[in-house]
Amino acid sequence: MRDFTLPIIVGWPTETSIAVTRLIFAGVLERHPALKLVLAHGGGTLPYLLGRLDLAYSAPRYEANPASRVNIAHPPSHYLRQIHFDTAVSSPKALGFLIDQMGSDRVLFGSDFPYEIGDADGAIALSALDRASPTTRAAVLVGNAKRLLDGRVSAL
Repeated sequence: MRDFTLPIIVGWPTETSIAVTRLIFAGVLERHPALKLVLAHGGGTLPYLLGRLDLAYSAPRYEANPASRVNIAHPPSHYLRQIHFDTAVSSPKALGFLIDQMGSDRVLFGSDFPYEIGDADGAIALSALDRASPTTRAAVLVGNAKRLLDGRVSAL
């Protein structure tokens, strides 16, 4: 992992996915339904692995893992209403997928400032949002953050 800046390129987004998956399977989100998480790097690989997490939860035979069902009453995807994702995914197509997969109400603008390997000035996300509907663009840029913060911020 030391070579090629792999901790930054692959490690950070993967660590996010592992941490949140553990929170889900450990039942933290079930025990704390009001807890809201905002994940950097578009949630890492989590949006791409949701189907796999649900399959792990419900595997019936040789890959069944009863421990995955001990702390949660629903498939992992059920807990997504508590999870929000930033736009720092470094690709317009990836941002489109993230919005399609997680919903435009779960994505918030993020810049990944000050890092070079990311979207430090938000230009990648903004260019992708220029192609989105006005409703989606407004939600991602301002509305979702205001809603998430429940009016505790007067202006963004």
